[in-house]
Amino acid sequence: IVERGLADGGRGLWWMGISMGAVFLLAALAFRPRRGVHALLAGMAGFWIIWGVWASALFNDANSAVGVMRKAGQIAGPQAQIGLVAWKEQNLLMADRPVTTFGFKREWEAQYAAAVRWQAEAPDRRWIFALRDAVESCVIEDRAQVVGYANRRLWWIFRADAVRPDCVPRIDPQAERWDSSYGSDDED
Repeated sequence: IVERGLADGGRGLWWMGISMGAVFLLAALAFRPRRGVHALLAGMAGFWIIWGVWASALFNDANSAVGVMRKAGQIAGPQAQIGLVAWKEQNLLMADRPVTTFGFKREWEAQYAAAVRWQAEAPDRRWIFALRDAVESCVIEDRAQVVGYANRRLWWIFRADAVRPDCVPRIDPQAERWDSSYGSDDED
């Protein structure tokens, strides 16, 4: 429930399930046993309509970067600049402002090092938005802010005072690194 960002503790999910069950029950009562196939089809139609309308809205922030990027923008403030480390395309597409990237195919360690140099040039207005798994060994956790989960990944945003000086991230070899083998990345 936490990874899915269900702020109400999953109550919306329960109400959706109850509604789906109610649709099947109403279809069974309306069509009676003699027309059981019709009842089943009506129940399934109602199920898929509810799923399409309710579940997509319920899980939108967890299945896309829209929620975390909205919150990152709110935390940083309207005048701040945001740099992305260990980012996915969705983060770039859903950002509420132009962002700075440090390569897409580059190793996360190199992205982090470039981001810290960039942030040091204007520490009062530059924030780094990063995948926790990519930076946690080099960031003072108490000074980083949790932006939230998107696609079952935890994202942080932090200012320069959260950066451990002269730290090179130690990234768990088991940490998921997505394949970015398509396209060119000449800006690296």
